[in-house]
Amino acid sequence: MTALGVRVPVLYDDERIGNWNNAARAWKAVKSGATHHVVLQDDIVLCKNFLATVTRLCELRPKSPLTLFTMRKGTREAVEQGKHWVRVEYGVWGQATVLPTPLIPQMFRWIEKNVEPDFKYDDARISLWLEHHRIPAFAPAPNIVEHLDEKSVLGHHTPLPRKSRLFIGENTDGLSIDWTKGLDDPLTERLANMSQTYSKHLILEEK
Repeated sequence: MTALGVRVPVLYDDERIGNWNNAARAWKAVKSGATHHVVLQDDIVLCKNFLATVTRLCELRPKSPLTLFTMRKGTREAVEQGKHWVRVEYGVWGQATVLPTPLIPQMFRWIEKNVEPDFKYDDARISLWLEHHRIPAFAPAPNIVEHLDEKSVLGHHTPLPRKSRLFIGENTDGLSIDWTKGLDDPLTERLANMSQTYSKHLILEEK
Protein backbone atom coordinates (compact mmCIF):
# COMPACT_ATOMS: atom_id res chain seq x y z
CA MET A 1 0.00 0.00 0.00
CA THR A 2 1.67 3.18 -1.19
CA ALA A 3 -0.24 5.27 1.37
CA LEU A 4 1.82 3.66 4.14
CA GLY A 5 5.08 4.96 2.72
CA VAL A 6 6.93 1.78 3.74
CA ARG A 7 7.17 -1.78 2.48
CA VAL A 8 5.00 -4.24 4.38
CA PRO A 9 4.14 -7.92 3.84
CA VAL A 10 1.11 -8.43 1.61
CA LEU A 11 -0.55 -11.83 1.94
CA TYR A 12 -2.63 -12.77 -1.09
CA ASP A 13 -5.00 -15.70 -0.83
CA ASP A 14 -3.81 -17.27 -4.08
CA GLU A 15 -4.39 -20.75 -2.66
CA ARG A 16 -8.01 -19.89 -1.72
CA ILE A 17 -7.49 -20.93 1.88
CA GLY A 18 -10.24 -18.57 3.02
CA ASN A 19 -10.68 -15.44 5.10
CA TRP A 20 -9.67 -16.76 8.52
CA ASN A 21 -6.74 -18.84 7.33
CA ASN A 22 -5.27 -15.96 5.38
CA ALA A 23 -5.91 -13.55 8.24
CA ALA A 24 -4.19 -16.02 10.58
CA ARG A 25 -1.12 -15.91 8.34
CA ALA A 26 -1.17 -12.12 8.63
CA TRP A 27 -1.41 -12.26 12.43
CA LYS A 28 1.50 -14.68 12.57
CA ALA A 29 3.71 -12.44 10.43
CA VAL A 30 4.88 -10.48 13.46
CA LYS A 31 8.15 -8.62 13.15
CA SER A 32 10.69 -9.70 15.75
CA GLY A 33 10.82 -7.28 18.66
CA ALA A 34 7.58 -5.50 17.73
CA THR A 35 5.38 -4.32 20.59
CA HIS A 36 2.24 -4.18 18.41
CA HIS A 37 1.02 -5.81 15.21
CA VAL A 38 -1.36 -4.21 12.72
CA VAL A 39 -3.41 -6.19 10.21
CA LEU A 40 -5.10 -4.23 7.40
CA GLN A 41 -7.52 -5.35 4.73
CA ASP A 42 -6.88 -4.15 1.20
CA ASP A 43 -10.20 -2.33 0.62
CA ILE A 44 -9.56 0.64 2.89
CA VAL A 45 -8.51 4.29 2.82
CA LEU A 46 -6.03 5.61 5.39
CA CYS A 47 -5.66 9.02 6.97
CA LYS A 48 -2.59 11.11 6.22
CA ASN A 49 0.44 10.23 8.36
CA PHE A 50 -1.16 6.91 9.22
CA LEU A 51 1.87 5.10 10.64
CA ALA A 52 2.83 7.93 12.97
CA THR A 53 -0.80 8.19 14.09
CA VAL A 54 -1.05 4.48 14.88
CA THR A 55 2.23 4.71 16.79
CA ARG A 56 0.79 7.54 18.85
CA LEU A 57 -2.39 5.60 19.59
CA CYS A 58 -0.36 2.58 20.70
CA GLU A 59 1.74 4.78 22.96
CA LEU A 60 -1.41 6.06 24.65
CA ARG A 61 -3.02 2.61 24.99
CA PRO A 62 -0.05 0.21 25.01
CA LYS A 63 -1.91 -2.81 26.40
CA SER A 64 -5.22 -2.51 24.55
CA PRO A 65 -6.52 -3.93 21.27
CA LEU A 66 -7.46 -1.17 18.85
CA THR A 67 -10.01 -1.19 16.06
CA LEU A 68 -9.21 1.70 13.72
CA PHE A 69 -12.53 1.51 11.89
CA THR A 70 -16.10 1.05 13.13
CA MET A 71 -19.56 1.43 11.62
CA ARG A 72 -21.22 2.42 14.89
CA LYS A 73 -22.59 5.81 15.89
CA GLY A 74 -20.40 5.97 18.99
CA THR A 75 -17.57 7.40 16.90
CA ARG A 76 -19.56 10.52 16.09
CA GLU A 77 -21.12 10.73 19.55
CA ALA A 78 -17.70 10.66 21.22
CA VAL A 79 -16.46 13.58 19.13
CA GLU A 80 -19.65 15.51 19.87
CA GLN A 81 -18.80 15.07 23.56
CA GLY A 82 -15.25 16.35 23.02
CA LYS A 83 -13.73 12.88 23.29
CA HIS A 84 -11.50 11.03 20.85
CA TRP A 85 -11.90 7.48 22.17
CA VAL A 86 -14.64 4.86 22.21
CA ARG A 87 -14.41 1.85 24.52
CA VAL A 88 -15.73 -0.88 22.25
CA GLU A 89 -17.20 -3.75 24.25
CA TYR A 90 -18.26 -5.84 21.26
CA GLY A 91 -14.88 -6.64 19.73
CA VAL A 92 -13.20 -5.36 16.59
CA TRP A 93 -13.91 -4.72 12.92
CA GLY A 94 -11.71 -6.56 10.45
CA GLN A 95 -10.72 -3.62 8.26
CA ALA A 96 -7.88 -2.49 10.54
CA THR A 97 -7.00 -4.09 13.86
CA VAL A 98 -4.07 -3.57 16.22
CA LEU A 99 -3.03 -6.05 18.92
CA PRO A 100 -0.21 -5.85 21.44
CA THR A 101 2.05 -8.72 20.39
CA PRO A 102 1.87 -10.58 23.77
CA LEU A 103 -1.88 -11.07 23.19
CA ILE A 104 -1.53 -12.76 19.80
CA PRO A 105 -0.46 -16.25 21.01
CA GLN A 106 -3.23 -16.12 23.63
CA MET A 107 -5.74 -15.28 20.91
CA PHE A 108 -4.71 -18.22 18.75
CA ARG A 109 -4.76 -20.69 21.62
CA TRP A 110 -8.31 -19.75 22.62
CA ILE A 111 -9.64 -19.67 19.05
CA GLU A 112 -8.14 -23.05 18.20
CA LYS A 113 -9.82 -24.62 21.25
CA ASN A 114 -13.17 -22.86 21.14
CA VAL A 115 -14.17 -21.89 17.60
CA GLU A 116 -15.21 -24.23 14.80
CA PRO A 117 -12.42 -24.57 12.20
CA ASP A 118 -14.70 -23.68 9.27
CA PHE A 119 -15.95 -20.38 10.76
CA LYS A 120 -14.57 -17.91 8.22
CA TYR A 121 -14.86 -14.46 9.82
CA ASP A 122 -11.57 -13.30 11.35
CA ASP A 123 -12.96 -10.25 13.15
CA ALA A 124 -15.76 -12.29 14.72
CA ARG A 125 -13.25 -14.88 15.94
CA ILE A 126 -11.11 -12.19 17.54
CA SER A 127 -14.21 -10.53 19.00
CA LEU A 128 -15.37 -13.81 20.57
CA TRP A 129 -11.98 -14.18 22.23
CA LEU A 130 -12.02 -10.61 23.51
CA GLU A 131 -15.54 -10.96 24.87
CA HIS A 132 -14.79 -14.26 26.59
CA HIS A 133 -11.86 -12.72 28.44
CA ARG A 134 -13.63 -9.38 28.97
CA ILE A 135 -10.92 -7.47 27.15
CA PRO A 136 -12.28 -4.21 25.70
CA ALA A 137 -11.05 -2.82 22.42
CA PHE A 138 -10.74 0.90 21.78
CA ALA A 139 -11.53 2.89 18.66
CA PRO A 140 -10.12 6.32 17.81
CA ALA A 141 -12.77 8.95 17.16
CA PRO A 142 -12.76 10.03 14.43
CA ASN A 143 -11.75 6.78 12.76
CA ILE A 144 -8.43 6.89 10.92
CA VAL A 145 -9.47 4.21 8.41
CA GLU A 146 -12.40 4.14 5.99
CA HIS A 147 -13.91 1.16 4.19
CA LEU A 148 -13.52 1.63 0.44
CA ASP A 149 -16.55 -0.27 -0.81
CA GLU A 150 -19.94 -0.58 0.83
CA LYS A 151 -20.49 -4.11 -0.52
CA SER A 152 -19.08 -7.00 1.52
CA VAL A 153 -17.04 -9.49 -0.49
CA LEU A 154 -17.67 -12.04 2.29
CA GLY A 155 -21.43 -11.80 2.06
CA HIS A 156 -22.13 -9.79 5.22
CA HIS A 157 -25.65 -8.37 5.26
CA THR A 158 -26.30 -5.21 7.24
CA PRO A 159 -28.93 -2.46 7.01
CA LEU A 160 -26.19 0.10 7.61
CA PRO A 161 -23.76 1.35 4.96
CA ARG A 162 -20.39 -0.32 5.44
CA LYS A 163 -18.81 3.04 6.18
CA SER A 164 -17.41 4.86 9.19
CA ARG A 165 -19.84 7.22 10.88
CA LEU A 166 -16.97 9.69 11.15
CA PHE A 167 -13.78 9.24 9.14
CA ILE A 168 -11.05 11.80 9.71
CA GLY A 169 -10.40 12.07 5.95
CA GLU A 170 -7.77 10.81 3.57
CA ASN A 171 -6.00 14.17 3.45
CA THR A 172 -6.17 14.97 7.18
CA ASP A 173 -3.12 14.30 9.33
CA GLY A 174 -4.01 11.92 12.13
CA LEU A 175 -1.59 13.72 14.42
CA SER A 176 -3.68 16.89 14.14
CA ILE A 177 -6.02 15.33 16.72
CA ASP A 178 -5.34 15.60 20.45
CA TRP A 179 -5.75 11.89 21.20
CA THR A 180 -5.44 12.48 24.94
CA LYS A 181 -9.01 13.83 25.02
CA GLY A 182 -11.28 11.10 26.34
CA LEU A 183 -8.37 8.82 27.10
CA ASP A 184 -9.38 8.43 30.75
CA ASP A 185 -13.16 8.65 30.23
CA PRO A 186 -13.97 7.26 26.77
CA LEU A 187 -17.48 6.85 25.49
CA THR A 188 -18.54 3.21 25.98
CA GLU A 189 -20.45 1.34 23.28
CA ARG A 190 -22.02 -2.09 23.75
CA LEU A 191 -23.81 -4.47 21.40
CA ALA A 192 -25.46 -7.87 21.67
CA ASN A 193 -23.60 -10.76 23.26
CA MET A 194 -21.17 -12.17 20.66
CA SER A 195 -21.20 -15.66 22.15
CA GLN A 196 -24.97 -15.81 21.69
CA THR A 197 -24.83 -14.38 18.18
CA TYR A 198 -22.25 -16.94 17.04
CA SER A 199 -23.10 -19.75 19.47
CA LYS A 200 -23.34 -22.39 16.73
CA HIS A 201 -19.70 -21.77 15.82
CA LEU A 202 -18.38 -22.30 19.35
CA ILE A 203 -17.02 -25.72 20.29
CA LEU A 204 -16.80 -25.45 24.05
CA GLU A 205 -16.15 -22.36 26.13
CA GLU A 206 -13.01 -22.40 28.22
CA LYS A 207 -13.57 -23.10 31.92
